[in-house]
Amino acid sequence: MHAALRNQLAGEPIAQLRAFDPLADAGHAVRVADLSLRIAAVFGEPVQPHDLYLAACLHDLGKAELHHLVQLPRPLTQEERQCMESHATCGAVMAQTLLGVSDTVKAYVLHHHEQWGVRVPTGPSRGGHSPRSPDYRDRGHLRRVGQ
Repeated sequence: MHAALRNQLAGEPIAQLRAFDPLADAGHAVRVADLSLRIAAVFGEPVQPHDLYLAACLHDLGKAELHHLVQLPRPLTQEERQCMESHATCGAVMAQTLLGVSDTVKAYVLHHHEQWGVRVPTGPSRGGHSPRSPDYRDRGHLRRVGQ
């Protein structure tokens, strides 16, 4: 299903990403989008595939002005790291205000670094897991992705 969706969108999300960030890694964005659709299918998540694909393609939009930090030949300072960690918040705001994405897509972009009990940028979530999704402590599910 994800290949058909990618063909249907015909590069639209990537064109939007590149319009704001010519240095964006389009290959990474497409790989994340494809993997996101596969994971959603394995877990049976009730998502709109178009929203998930769009959000996955745009997930690093907030890094548009941060390429200089990635290229530094040294570890980031605390201030530089905080700036880099803010890319999810910046990207979510950019996606909605500049591209007019839905609240759902904005939320996906905002929380794209969320993982088992840790919500970036908002910190640990109440109850140890995302309020939008079950607590997937059994990471064995991820081995089925791509089968």
